[in-house]
Amino acid sequence: ISALQIARALDLPSPTAQQIAVIEAPLDPALIVAGAGSGKTETMANRVLWLLANRLVRPGEILGLTFTRKAAGELSARIRLRIEQLGVAGLVDSDYDAFDTPQVSTYNSFANAIFRDNALLIGRESDGSILGAASAWQLARSIVVASGDERLVELGKRVDDVTKAVLALDAAVSENIVDVAEVRAMAARFAGLADLPPGGTGRYEAVETLAGTVASLAVLLDLAEQFADAKRRRGFVEFSDQVALALQIVRGAPRVATEFREQFRVVLLDEYQDTSVVQTWLLAELFAAHPVMAVGDPNQSIYAWRGASAANLESFADQFGRDGSVRHFNLATSWRNGHGILAVANALVEPLLPHTRVHVETLAAGPRASDLPVEVTFEETVIDEAAAAALWLK
Repeated sequence: ISALQIARALDLPSPTAQQIAVIEAPLDPALIVAGAGSGKTETMANRVLWLLANRLVRPGEILGLTFTRKAAGELSARIRLRIEQLGVAGLVDSDYDAFDTPQVSTYNSFANAIFRDNALLIGRESDGSILGAASAWQLARSIVVASGDERLVELGKRVDDVTKAVLALDAAVSENIVDVAEVRAMAARFAGLADLPPGGTGRYEAVETLAGTVASLAVLLDLAEQFADAKRRRGFVEFSDQVALALQIVRGAPRVATEFREQFRVVLLDEYQDTSVVQTWLLAELFAAHPVMAVGDPNQSIYAWRGASAANLESFADQFGRDGSVRHFNLATSWRNGHGILAVANALVEPLLPHTRVHVETLAAGPRASDLPVEVTFEETVIDEAAAAALWLK
């Protein structure tokens, strides 16, 4: 049953040739570069319909992961609605179970479920509480205040500044799966730069300042370890810990990965350009060489500040491919934007394209796109710019 037949049966717009290629793709690892407004959510939902209509999988054998609860809710609702329409059209088995639905969640919720179900394998309690931002701050601050480490005086920082640094360092250690001893050794080596002879041009103040900053990692790492130990003793888990703990479980107990591969025969990964390194490690441990379809766009990467890397798109074939190869697709028709604003957007991202090995097609406007003009203003200050934006909106 083709994607066009399904669209006609459900009275949906006919998919484009690019969308059909994605919807009807074989059950192989695949990477889809989907530009802004290119209908990726609808395409993913229609991919699910095609799989079900052709009896390739059951609904409960499909796993969909995305970033925010809002996006997960929208994708889940879209898929449920489409499956109901598929049932009304008679394109699913008569014994279809309405409660056997695809599992759609956020990356962190998925990792947390792995941890909760298997916490005992790494000597942790499965019923520990999620430590919110305010509680984490309170716990970290109490550790800083109680510390008698004389090196803290040398930092010359306020208690709140040290607390913020401890929390950031603890999260960075979790999200990058690093050995604290190696970080401590790196900091010691880097601090040694300040002791090198200055050479013919005199002192390098910027280098000395940076070396002093990195040297402060030693005491902060000690406090971060105390904070992590306090969380562990009390059974607390932060959001930044969830994926790292899940990865520890999967690497230590291969049967967990086997169970997930048997449970989910098809995996859809949304907003893949914003996954962090540790998230991709977890997913690759679970689903390498499995029918994984990742959707992303390096031009829309917005989570670099917390460890995400658009380079994950470039390494997708190495991590998930069969013999290092995956199928590549593009969605390059923007249904959201008019001709004018799309031309401006394409001009803005053009200088970025040579910096990624992922092939990104230039976005083209849809057949019903508007021809509204684009207004541009350049202001001297941020305040003037904000006033101009407010005036335009008004």
